[in-house]
Amino acid sequence: MNHCQCFQIYFAGGVAGAGTGVEPGWFGSRSTWLGQTPLCLAGLPPGRRGFTLQKNGYQSIGLALDIAANHTNSVSTNLVSGVYLSAMKLARQHLAATNYDAALAALKPVLAADPTDADALALQREARGQQAIQTARLAGARNDYLTGIKVLETALQSLPDNEEAKGLLADFKKRAPDQTARENAGRLNRPQTEFDTWMSAETDSSLFESHELKTSKSCKVVEEAIRDTLANGNPPFKITHDDSPKPELFDFEAEQELMTYMNTSAGKRRCVIIVGQTKDDETKILFKVFEYKTEAVNKFSIGNLIGTPHRGELCADSSFQDDHDRRLECPAGRRRANHQCPDSTGHRTALNHG
Repeated sequence: MNHCQCFQIYFAGGVAGAGTGVEPGWFGSRSTWLGQTPLCLAGLPPGRRGFTLQKNGYQSIGLALDIAANHTNSVSTNLVSGVYLSAMKLARQHLAATNYDAALAALKPVLAADPTDADALALQREARGQQAIQTARLAGARNDYLTGIKVLETALQSLPDNEEAKGLLADFKKRAPDQTARENAGRLNRPQTEFDTWMSAETDSSLFESHELKTSKSCKVVEEAIRDTLANGNPPFKITHDDSPKPELFDFEAEQELMTYMNTSAGKRRCVIIVGQTKDDETKILFKVFEYKTEAVNKFSIGNLIGTPHRGELCADSSFQDDHDRRLECPAGRRRANHQCPDSTGHRTALNHG
């Protein structure tokens, strides 16, 4: 959208001419249309004359010209696109109504046509700056001063002399240390709080032991390693719950079917794992393994006598022994140690961490 077109008016000895330079435009004097540019008018009497230059899609402009005999004059001006004027007017209206997204959207076609347009760039800076100040106010209302500081610094890049932004920034910087302390405390306790919430809903939780590991690896790295380990176990765990309820926090629940040598159910193993970032260089893993064995409904059946019940019910068992070691691998640093942690059944679970 080229919103400006240049043209020249020139006079020589009482002769007036007009042209837009690119496309024809209408040239008139008061209410009389004189013709379409480029146009040359001869025999004009000397004196000051008023003319109008008009072109479809552009704003009409009036010209006051001094006609002199035997004298040549020249003048140049810009025709402003009507689309440009409408877009700029709409942007100003949205800006006044504090609808900054709409103001920026209205300016897009103007700046796409001419990225150097000074008026449009000034409106864009104002809209972006005020939008950031608006966002900072909302952040302050919810006591999120750290976010507010970031957006206010952005606002001052657009509006370096804005007093409101300067005042808010100074206030937020005073309040930010208390927010950081609260967030660090919440971050430190978040995994344990999540784990306790899970366990409060588990009927058999008190029968099984809880375990805790710490690693210098990030929460995301540990989460991916645990998911891979569960899926590739022998036999594999079926992940029944996989969620990130809060930032830097992951919840897992998985089940593993246990079989006898005659391919009947020996029971199942279920684990709940909570992974949470407690510090920038520390991730905590909290988990509990629930193990159940199958007890035959018919205590005197042959299957029960040889340890392979065909029909039975699952019962929590603190003495149930599995034929295979369980290994939960948590890559966690340069050094690796192998901790044998007894689980609720007396069996020892290998936990690799660093």
